[in-house]
Amino acid sequence: MSAISTASNILNHLVATLRTLDVFAEVSLAAPDATRTPTPRADVTFEGLERLALDDAPEQAWRLAAVVRITVRDERNDDALRRAIDLAGLVTDALLTDRFRGGRCQDLPRGRATVVTETKPATSRRPETEVRLLVNCHYTEVPE
Repeated sequence: MSAISTASNILNHLVATLRTLDVFAEVSLAAPDATRTPTPRADVTFEGLERLALDDAPEQAWRLAAVVRITVRDERNDDALRRAIDLAGLVTDALLTDRFRGGRCQDLPRGRATVVTETKPATSRRPETEVRLLVNCHYTEVPE
């Protein structure tokens, strides 16, 4: 399997994990579409794929970077932000429950199998508020 197809499988696993929470009106693997209306919603987007150097190892190591955007709607921004932060906590817990992504990821010297590296508010357009979680997943591939 190639590094790209493994990355795709990991992204799909992230989406499937968020869907099991049953708290979102919609969970998608794509860039967020501002015209959509269901909330709360979660969007998983691909941010990049980095090849990592491992000393004396026959396999190639990779870091997949993804962003989970959680969007909620409320006329009161403080209520929306509180709800988005609560959902971010649920998402973080869910993503770290199986940090190996069903065997697709591994702990490597350069990072744990799955890591939520940052949670922060994103640009919000009233009445919607958005929180972003930065997620890194690490895995190896044996070159063909």
